[in-house]
Amino acid sequence: MKKTYLRWIKRLQDTQEHEIDCSECQDRISRYVDLELTADSAERQMPEVSHHLAQCGVCREEYLVLHDLARLEIDGRLPSAGELRARLARPDEPEE
Repeated sequence: MKKTYLRWIKRLQDTQEHEIDCSECQDRISRYVDLELTADSAERQMPEVSHHLAQCGVCREEYLVLHDLARLEIDGRLPSAGELRARLARPDEPEE
């Protein structure tokens, strides 16, 4: 309980004058990921997105998925649609 309370206090202290909402963040996440993966400073160029991701678990989860997918694509390891369907059909099987 104390950790939750302290986490909320920290978030209140981190509130900024201009913040974006989840909808705006979702619209910008792809660009943010692109900047990160091309060695540009995503945090510097898109501080509102960076701040929102630090505050919002839902948007952070979306960001992590997009980041992982983009990394797989860059590495040439992005699974095909058929492979994804097969994995989803067998959720208890360990990944390679």
